[in-house]
Amino acid sequence: MKIRNDAKYIYEAAISAVLPESSVIKRLDETPINGPITLLAIGKAAWKMANAAKRHYGNQIINGMVITKYGHSEGNIEGIKIYEAGHPVVDAASVFATENALRMCQAIPKEHVLLFLISGGGSALFEKPTDGISLDELAALSDQLIRSGASISEINAVRKGLSDVKGGRLLNYLNCRSIFAIILSDVVGDSLTTIASGPIFPEEDTSHLAYEVINKYKISISPAIMEAFNRPSVSKVIPTTSAFAGNVKSLCKAAQEAAEKCGYVTHVIDTAVTSEAKGFSRFISQQALRDKSEITEPTVWIYGGETTILVKGNGFGGRSQAMALTSAIEIAGTSGIVMVSVGSDGTDGPTDAAGGMVDGETVSRMGGVAKAEAYLENDDAYHALAASQDLIITGPTGTNVNDLMFILVNPAD
Repeated sequence: MKIRNDAKYIYEAAISAVLPESSVIKRLDETPINGPITLLAIGKAAWKMANAAKRHYGNQIINGMVITKYGHSEGNIEGIKIYEAGHPVVDAASVFATENALRMCQAIPKEHVLLFLISGGGSALFEKPTDGISLDELAALSDQLIRSGASISEINAVRKGLSDVKGGRLLNYLNCRSIFAIILSDVVGDSLTTIASGPIFPEEDTSHLAYEVINKYKISISPAIMEAFNRPSVSKVIPTTSAFAGNVKSLCKAAQEAAEKCGYVTHVIDTAVTSEAKGFSRFISQQALRDKSEITEPTVWIYGGETTILVKGNGFGGRSQAMALTSAIEIAGTSGIVMVSVGSDGTDGPTDAAGGMVDGETVSRMGGVAKAEAYLENDDAYHALAASQDLIITGPTGTNVNDLMFILVNPAD
């Protein structure tokens, strides 16, 4: 089916366009570093970002470390230690890797510049719980927040209050000459204090934000957690320069350019989507159904951002897969419509899938409307889309700039 082939081309081209290697090197060219460098890279794109920096600076990088998600390392990088750890929930490997990174940071000579490469996923991967907070307690709290439907900025507001490295607290371990941070943003709005929970970007007071999130989602917390929220803010200052290597706007622009090459009229509607996944998917799918009768040329509507999902069932999946399954139910039985929802990092939730691509026959392939709705009710989008052969599986992409969502409509079909 040509429209499905077009959809595949669009999401693959968009993700390819925001891979970090070229953009990291561009930023390094724009702001060259003189003198010795210590490198620290955290997040799902950490390996590719570090590899690009090492190729650029070579032996000028004296020491370095990468902390990335399981399966996201692509091999050795000379002179740089590589750790893999848990995401989206912190695990023992996250803490072990972070403790090693902190020892490296404390030992950085004063004449060094810290080249800090930050990408999405850093909040879980780079973590040292503050005294009195156990890893199990932190993981349980993170799981509650993820399942509650809290946004990434809300989750990070809570995480900062319980960490010795988030909310600018990494600065407490540094005595380097200066910091140059290159950021691949997975946060709507590109807030430096939110991406990876802002390890070198302090906020004056985050305790009130943490309390607001806890109360909003009725999250259970212990007295130790409450005490940790009331710690003083960071007072240390180190000269810092920052530059963005990519974000969701660049992802959507690349999708638009790819769609135009395929002959579609393109509309980038919103690059800051933070809505609830299923409701948002119903809305844009119903809009596409209405628009099909009014348009005369193949058309695509493009969205970017990071939806939230309130998990009630015990199934398997992620927000992008939930959006795809919801759309499949809405467009069931129609022709000429394809909906794609895909995570740019290649991993949607705790699964090996990046998302889903669905059409009017998807529900039929998975066993009918009743079965599809049962899958959705149980939050089991992964197995639903696996049954219809509509999962998107890219493997780890090496980038992370939020999610891409789009609907293709061909009125001639």
